[in-house]
Amino acid sequence: MLFFDMTGCRMAACPAGGKAHLLDKSGHAPFWDSPGRFNPIFARFLESVDQA
Repeated sequence: MLFFDMTGCRMAACPAGGKAHLLDKSGHAPFWDSPGRFNPIFARFLESVDQA
């Protein structure tokens, strides 16, 4: 899961083995606001799903 503030992190219940990433100073669309930080996280997620 990706969150742009700690409220989202506290409200979320990550599934077993899940991960949460806090992208500070990023808005509602981190893929536009912070692509340099978002894209590597998303790429790792896609690779992990492809392996499953």
